[in-house]
Amino acid sequence: MSAYELRKRVSAPSLYVFYRNGLYYFLWSEDDTRSENYRVRYATSLSPTGPLTIPENNLILAKDPSKGIYGTGHNSVLQIPEKDEWYIVYHRFNRPNGIKMGDAAGFHREVCIDKMEFNEDGSIKPVIPTL
Repeated sequence: MSAYELRKRVSAPSLYVFYRNGLYYFLWSEDDTRSENYRVRYATSLSPTGPLTIPENNLILAKDPSKGIYGTGHNSVLQIPEKDEWYIVYHRFNRPNGIKMGDAAGFHREVCIDKMEFNEDGSIKPVIPTL
């Protein structure tokens, strides 16, 4: 898949690209901002235009009902300058009442930031959403 083909599959504001250790990472939101299942997946490439490699287990951010966390998506990524330290910034339904709002929950959000880590092979570890 090319970066252009991925871009056609995902909504305009949800595709985010960053570069780390020789790889381009493409992160996108899946589902709809009004869905409790809104989540983030990723692909990698040696080029900003593809071809893209989509890992089998590419889900990196998802809801955690045990914490009342739903609708985690629409992200960007921050790197601490001169360090291999990364954070994902995203929004989710506001807590604790967002899940009770139906579709309106997608428009009552809170901004969150959590640490994003990588495995030795460059794959992104699943992000644990925090309170």
